[in-house]
Amino acid sequence: MIMVHGTWANAQKWEVMAPALQKAGYCVYGMNYGFDARNPIYNNPENGIFATSGSYASAIELNNYVNKVLRETGAKKVHLVGHSQAGFVFRLWMHDFRGNQRTSRVVTLGGTNHGTTMMGITDFLPVWNVPTVANAAGVLLSQAAMGQLIGSPYRNILSRCRKPCRA
Repeated sequence: MIMVHGTWANAQKWEVMAPALQKAGYCVYGMNYGFDARNPIYNNPENGIFATSGSYASAIELNNYVNKVLRETGAKKVHLVGHSQAGFVFRLWMHDFRGNQRTSRVVTLGGTNHGTTMMGITDFLPVWNVPTVANAAGVLLSQAAMGQLIGSPYRNILSRCRKPCRA
């Protein structure tokens, strides 16, 4: 089982749930992903803030991590448990990397599968209508946060795909 955190978080998010799952007999892995060295706000991995780089880059990291876990364990498929952005990353991974062929179960907790207004920000600030606003918001909020917003290019791609988890 791979546990994947959401935006602005890290694998410590699972510090209560992971041991409980291990006690129940699951082999549990947690990953940090989405470090963005180019962002002036989120470029210090010591602060523990991850999942800020673009969601597609995070899907690539998930792909590599799943492959590593499958190699290490000899399993054919993984279970995925994710919070918030992780649900969106899972969908990108399944859609573009055939992750569905290596996944047995997926559980998302508050996954942004249908997009988000980021606590109402896009209700009063139409970021996608003005490119300079979108660029500034991307630095402040992070590319990951922007990719999850309703109207983002990645959101639009996935919303047109009715069956992202089929081979």
